[in-house]
Amino acid sequence: MSSKVACLPDPPIIGASAKLKRQQQQQLQQQHSLNNNSAQHLNNSINASLSNSNSASYTSTATNTMSEEISALASPSTGVASFYRNKTILLTGVTGFMGKVLLEKLLRSCPGIRRCYALVRPKKGQTPQERMESILSSKLYSKLREAMPDLRSRIVPVCGDILEPRLGLSEQDEAMIVADTNIVFHSAATVKFDEELKLSVQMNVIGVRRMVQLARKMEHLQAFIHVSTAYANCDKESVKEVVYDPPLHPNKLIDAVEWMDADAIQALTSKLIGSRPNTYTYTKALAEYLLVEESKGLPVAIVRPSIVGASWSEPVPGWVDNLNGPTGLLVAALAEYLLVEESKGLPVAIVRPSIVGASWSEPVPGWVDNLNGPTGLLVAIGKGLLFIMHGDGYCTADVIPVDTATNAMIAVAWYTAIERPRDVLIYNVTSGQINRFTWGAMAEQLRENFIHYPCHNMARVPNPRFTLSMLWRDIMWFIHQLMPAYIFDLSLRVMGKKPMFVKIQDRLSKAVTTLEFFTSNEWTFHNDNIFLLLNRMSEEDKQTFCFDPRSIDWKKYMLNYCLGVKEFVLKEDISQLPAARVALQRLQRIQTLLKVLSGVIIWRLLVKRVPVFHSLWNLLLGWVQFLFTKLPSLARSS
Repeated sequence: MSSKVACLPDPPIIGASAKLKRQQQQQLQQQHSLNNNSAQHLNNSINASLSNSNSASYTSTATNTMSEEISALASPSTGVASFYRNKTILLTGVTGFMGKVLLEKLLRSCPGIRRCYALVRPKKGQTPQERMESILSSKLYSKLREAMPDLRSRIVPVCGDILEPRLGLSEQDEAMIVADTNIVFHSAATVKFDEELKLSVQMNVIGVRRMVQLARKMEHLQAFIHVSTAYANCDKESVKEVVYDPPLHPNKLIDAVEWMDADAIQALTSKLIGSRPNTYTYTKALAEYLLVEESKGLPVAIVRPSIVGASWSEPVPGWVDNLNGPTGLLVAALAEYLLVEESKGLPVAIVRPSIVGASWSEPVPGWVDNLNGPTGLLVAIGKGLLFIMHGDGYCTADVIPVDTATNAMIAVAWYTAIERPRDVLIYNVTSGQINRFTWGAMAEQLRENFIHYPCHNMARVPNPRFTLSMLWRDIMWFIHQLMPAYIFDLSLRVMGKKPMFVKIQDRLSKAVTTLEFFTSNEWTFHNDNIFLLLNRMSEEDKQTFCFDPRSIDWKKYMLNYCLGVKEFVLKEDISQLPAARVALQRLQRIQTLLKVLSGVIIWRLLVKRVPVFHSLWNLLLGWVQFLFTKLPSLARSS
């Protein structure tokens, strides 16, 4: 949060005449006027000094001068797209799910953006340039490629890694980023719930510190947006838009991580995370606290004396060594302005999305490209591999579409730069308290959607459900998932193929266990800052950068989500849907037959082994025999 600048009161005027008072007040008013109107003079002075200086190792090519920045800050009516004109953006996590959507939306809806630096690490033998090219060539960017022929020239992949000191940047790349960047979007993180604590701290906490260190060097920084999670404080039932104090200061954990090995840290993990369910939510909470602490400003005070004359008593009465009078007011005003600006904290805001799902409308409805979060559940349900989960069907499924979350990030950066809030503002980008959707409703819609639009090569007919009983969950898991997995694997062995279904169930069990904490509990997320942001936006911007969850039709959203999973994750051809429906009907008939046979076998066993069932069976047969003997007489009488 930015520091307050303490201005000491002017020295009292003792024994002065009314005329002298008026003159000094006029002088002070002139000085205040210079403070408010010196931006253009400051810009001319700086430009003149830069034109005569050749000592800089890198010259910024940014077109936004300081006067333009000041005028932008003074214009709250500036639209979102207009604000981003001629801006340079730095993005981390651009190869991730949210990062891809954010970059596409920024360039499509804010075409005036001058340049986007994308921090990308080499991976699996691919250079950052090759990784970015594969993203830009995907279907997600098809609309943008048509609308912006110079798309690739706007994006500069920069080799870097948040796990490396100085983010792994070369001196040349760092100088380029520092000189040019106006807006930072930091979304790079490990999103694995069960990640080892050591790696999670290195990426989610220390990575934030390194980003703050880089941001402090930036000459034209106007907004630093950090992406956290609404579940960072899931140990609290009511989550306000504030940063909560962590049980352990991040610096202490960072120190421990640096000298302790991974095994020792892992042994302490359960004690460290406390009531939080995983290392992801724990380190995200630490990162928020660290970000606010390290982005604070300097403790500054400004003293404004009136006309300074010779000394009164110390060190020598009457000492003076110049002919200066009440001159240099412009320089003094400019110096004050620079001091106040430079000592302010970083313009930081934190965006907390809840459970990020497929896109609602942009750029393609239902777009998703990974198995994280609810998407993995959808795939398992659609393929007939997941039937039962521990959870409360009446609890809120706080899902937020990825395009809704990224629109909020873009608007938050705009507001942070335009308004320059004194404190770090937190934005809970959630849907639960605004447009509620339950896990039970989700399960029902998934069943309906995957029956009408079945996946190819389903193992069984989709039929997901939640239960509050862990015992019943374990029994149903064994009957409906584990036993069929062993039977399927046995059939594969007989056919000479490699078994796989038991391994799939083991991995699925681990994934489901990490999510059951969120399907079994309820949270209240406060959204005051979200509504504040909406109220400051124009109607046009609300449409272009829509992040109001009230606009989401959950039934339509879940249909698009299921179709998106089929198309973008499972890579299924929609034209093959008739064949998938035929296969589903075959599965339904087989499943019905198996249920009947299973019922008959179980009943026969019970009749033979349990006396009570044997007596019931005899009673039932007696009633049937009685009805058959009476039916002919009843027919004749009628």
